[in-house]
Amino acid sequence: MRSRHALALFSLPLFVISSLAITSPAVAAETSAQIPVTELFAEVGTASPVTSGYSRDLFTHWIDADGDGCDTRQEVLIEESLVPVTFSSGCTVSSGEWYSWYDGATWTAPSDVDVDHFVPLSEAWQSGAHAWSADQRRAFANDLGLAVGLEAVTDNVNQSKGDRDPGAWLPPLADQSCRYVAEWVVVKYRWALTVDIDERAAMDDILVGACANTIVTVPARGGSEDIAPEGDVPANPQDSRNCTDFASWREAQDWFEFYFPHYGDVARLDSNGDGIACESLPGAP
Repeated sequence: MRSRHALALFSLPLFVISSLAITSPAVAAETSAQIPVTELFAEVGTASPVTSGYSRDLFTHWIDADGDGCDTRQEVLIEESLVPVTFSSGCTVSSGEWYSWYDGATWTAPSDVDVDHFVPLSEAWQSGAHAWSADQRRAFANDLGLAVGLEAVTDNVNQSKGDRDPGAWLPPLADQSCRYVAEWVVVKYRWALTVDIDERAAMDDILVGACANTIVTVPARGGSEDIAPEGDVPANPQDSRNCTDFASWREAQDWFEFYFPHYGDVARLDSNGDGIACESLPGAP
């Protein structure tokens, strides 16, 4: 089971001018250093988004990277629960307690919680991931090495966010805007992703005053070495199975988990994207 590194994020009594729009970093930040978020933001490049070619299936996600039986979604649910979780079978979390800092809600059923790719996969594609290898995209989509890369949050709030950047969407809790933008900077820096002009302007508008003094810990750069390369890949089953083909939920879930790391939800068994297939079948959590 993976532990996730915490992000230091607090304010100091300093005045730091928010960063100007730039196209490339000037001086590399030292990993693990604690610096004002505006300084880290100055190291995030600016570029026009690449809006063609994206498919969610290009980012293999919810894998069991360390072979402990728990995929990435379950790892996040375990790590972020405020109480010890319970399991229905294997490493499928059936209950816990999750606080969604986007909207202030608390949930005990995992079906009410989405694990949000903080920088959405589509946004990552537009801002640099289109040029990555499959292993790099896989590493990004399953990044447990950074506490803020994946967040357990209210499902419908995450769905309202979609793939929008901070220029188009911020958490419903207005007092979380500064935290949200600061963490967005950290993730974009970690993966050497760019921001577009409108995105930068919107973030600059938030990173002023007290928010400009927010201190963040410079993360290590992400890369494909964070996730071991995939081994033998099974043949793509295509959209060949329906929930009615399985005698039980466990059988459907096992099939889903076998193929998902390689082809995503190729048979569309997970209708709400929560990592649980065929929830209408007997035995589903």
